[in-house]
Amino acid sequence: MDDSFAKRISAASVAGWWTALVVWLLMVVSWGAYLLLMHARPAWLLTMLGGHVDWAGYQTMYLWLFGAFKMGAFLLLTVVIWLSLWARRLKRAC
Repeated sequence: MDDSFAKRISAASVAGWWTALVVWLLMVVSWGAYLLLMHARPAWLLTMLGGHVDWAGYQTMYLWLFGAFKMGAFLLLTVVIWLSLWARRLKRAC
């Protein structure tokens, strides 16, 4: 195999791990903000959502969106693990 290709795959896997770290941090901050908002229940939040949503609707909507975000993060993590394993195999072959 071409050594530059192996370096590019390795660089892509490193960039993927940094992206996964940022996604994980975003999930932690988002979950913390959710907990704070559900504890405080500010009126401006429901107004910002259009005023037609109650707290139970907001909670359901947030948990569905957070679940979808976690599924996307799982897909990202799967691709990054695959890239890391492929980069390691390419380095052994060179």
